[in-house]
Amino acid sequence: MSEKRPSVKELIAAYNREKDSDVVKRLMLVILVERDGMHRTKAALSLGRARSWGVKWYGRYLRGPARTADKTAARQPPFVSKRVMKKIWRVARKTTCWTAKGMLGLIKTVSGIEYEISHVRALLRGRGYTMKVSVGRHVNRASMQKIVGFQRRMRRLIPGKGEDGYIRCVQDETIVIADTRTRRGVYTLKGKRAVYTYTGSHAKTVVFGLITDDGRSFFKRYGRFTKDEFADFLREAHAQFGKPIMMILDRAPQHKAKIIQETLRDLGGAVELEFLPPGCPDLNAIEEVWRQMKRAVLDVPYVTVVGMHEDVDRWLGSSVPVLDIEKYLYRMA
Repeated sequence: MSEKRPSVKELIAAYNREKDSDVVKRLMLVILVERDGMHRTKAALSLGRARSWGVKWYGRYLRGPARTADKTAARQPPFVSKRVMKKIWRVARKTTCWTAKGMLGLIKTVSGIEYEISHVRALLRGRGYTMKVSVGRHVNRASMQKIVGFQRRMRRLIPGKGEDGYIRCVQDETIVIADTRTRRGVYTLKGKRAVYTYTGSHAKTVVFGLITDDGRSFFKRYGRFTKDEFADFLREAHAQFGKPIMMILDRAPQHKAKIIQETLRDLGGAVELEFLPPGCPDLNAIEEVWRQMKRAVLDVPYVTVVGMHEDVDRWLGSSVPVLDIEKYLYRMA
């Protein structure tokens, strides 16, 4: 090939001659973009590869013809002494999460040497770092010491309550709003816009629920989330199971109101409340139930709120997953 960028005709000819399957896909990527006008990321997906792969190899095509057909020899990273590298990792360990660009900047700041981004990624992998999706942490989350103390207490308390005949469960509430759909990508014809209908009323329902350590569950819908509704839910839960209940729940003000203390006394101690550490919803298994419910129920448009209520009740009556609540309670914070 000439030093100038190859034409589509030359790319097709190279594609027909090539036997290496990896190079064939790279050539096909460029052909789809140059001949068919497809976006490089969509072309990559159509070939069963990641978007980043399409960006990488189409970029190499734009920089020179040889880069598309053949892998360039990997360059060695610049030399950094062991003493300086130890200093870099001492600084790195003070921060939990790093992006490749962030680590690139750290290396340049400490050593004065600029690595390539590919070298930084390899360096991170070599040190045991892996790519993860960040999870939310409440700004007022309890300290690690308090969380570990709570988990130790639960390890002692839960088995004892089981021996005493208590039903052990986790409890929470969620608000389901008719107009808050869980949006997903959909395919439409070119020039056709994807639309969905909504009521505009922002009507909502509040679902109170609990799931037990033996796979049972109990849910009830209310119009709002107040201390009175929660007091009623406690009475309904006790009537539903007919046994003493140990209920683990968050520290919402409605859970600690004076009327709740009065309700617990009226029940004769048959319901005991144990509160999660502050800002730790990830320790409550029922949060996963709400996530799955909203993904399933809010995936369809609702013309009436009644239809949403029916779907919520139907899902809760037939599709609640069986979760190990202790696995969530004892998970690493």
